[in-house]
Amino acid sequence: METSHASPNNQPLLEQEPSPPPTTTKTPKKLALIPLVFLIYFEVAGGPYGEESAVGAAGPLFAILGFIIFPFIWSIPEALVTAELATTFPGNGGFVIWAHRAFGPFWGSLMGSWKFLSGVINLASYPVLCIDYLKLVTLQ
Repeated sequence: METSHASPNNQPLLEQEPSPPPTTTKTPKKLALIPLVFLIYFEVAGGPYGEESAVGAAGPLFAILGFIIFPFIWSIPEALVTAELATTFPGNGGFVIWAHRAFGPFWGSLMGSWKFLSGVINLASYPVLCIDYLKLVTLQ
């Protein structure tokens, strides 16, 4: 009695094609509306830096109310427009894709360059602001 090492489809075991590994698809995490509102606020306003003059001019109550209400008045319409454009024109690139589709490749490229430049200048300003605040706190 001889045992055969052949599979049911009469191929030897070593010559069978390996079965593909099971694929697991991960759904990308989506940004909800409230975190998007605060993300847009901190992108536009840079956070609470320099808000002392608002407190001095309007008083603490109105300044705090303004800091709580303003992100929603400003950011909710912008968040909704961003969500609408992102679903209409999906892809990595955001506003560069939108400008490219609306105005052509030159303006899409220019939009990306402007955003890069503004990001570099914006990020370069934060260490200066931090040092200024540390000087105010430590030297007084």
